[in-house]
Amino acid sequence: MDLGRVYPRDVFPGVWESIETLVVEGRAVIPREVLDELERHDPDAYEWAKGLDDFVVEPDDHEIAIVAEIAENHPDWVQGRKNAADPFVVANASGHGRIVVTHERRRGPGVLDHNLGIPNVADEYDLECISLQELARREQWQFKR
Repeated sequence: MDLGRVYPRDVFPGVWESIETLVVEGRAVIPREVLDELERHDPDAYEWAKGLDDFVVEPDDHEIAIVAEIAENHPDWVQGRKNAADPFVVANASGHGRIVVTHERRRGPGVLDHNLGIPNVADEYDLECISLQELARREQWQFKR
């Protein structure tokens, strides 16, 4: 999650406020494992996410089973703490019929597990992956000065 790096809150407050609205409406969540990554890589986004009620969710048994299945099918995908949350993102979306919002791009055919992106694995679960820009278009967000 590169929200704070790509869209710093002091420069793009409308983006953050729009995401907050989705959270309040119950339309956006992150797995706890994403929060753990934020704590290591983006302290400001970590504090913001931690402060939003019902934004951070714990994996349920179905999601844990999907994470295990992903680990079995792609044993080299997760590379330590670097992308430990990625299987939980896919599992949460799959378990609840959600769309994945990610900056990652789909890698070409024949890609090795350690080079997979979230969209590659999400494809195996028939999940839609979109960018934050695409989310903004679909939600008809406009940020004007």
